[in-house]
Amino acid sequence: AASALCLAVLLADAPAGAQSAPAKPAVATAPMRRPVRAEALPTKVDYVPQGRYDDLRNWVIRSKAEGGTLFNSPDGQTNYMMERRTTPSDVEEHSRWDDVIIVRSGAGTVEVGPRTKGARFMAAGELRGGKIMAPSTLELRPGDITRIPAGIPHAFTPVGSEPWEFLIIKVRRPNKPLKRPPDTTK
Repeated sequence: AASALCLAVLLADAPAGAQSAPAKPAVATAPMRRPVRAEALPTKVDYVPQGRYDDLRNWVIRSKAEGGTLFNSPDGQTNYMMERRTTPSDVEEHSRWDDVIIVRSGAGTVEVGPRTKGARFMAAGELRGGKIMAPSTLELRPGDITRIPAGIPHAFTPVGSEPWEFLIIKVRRPNKPLKRPPDTTK
């Protein structure tokens, strides 16, 4: 499954009633390349093996945590996280990170909006809490994928009795403006 095999079968039409032995189809194949591990590639790619996901998921379930980090890319441009929510999250906003959400199991909603009221600055470009103003709600189920662009306030809420499990792939957007705490000296 990891490598592609291209087959072309050419069949010749034999005349009706011909007594000759059936002709063998001609088969053309593309050269197969042996798959390699991500670490062996000449160009660096991010790779998170299934075992790492399974280990983190088991730890999250045992510890009753809401999630954790699977992998941070060596170049600092992408973070891979796993969430397993049974309760709603706080509102969050990241000035320079897109969040790509891939739902694995359960169901939930993502509330998004243009701005927040009452959010706290956690660090430059990172806000938490408060309330989303003029919110819209997106319902997500297993297999759904969505991207929350940098600078969009959002909050996650599980729906139903089953925990809502999803991956978050955070992609850095370094050219976006960085939100900073308000000047409190005035």
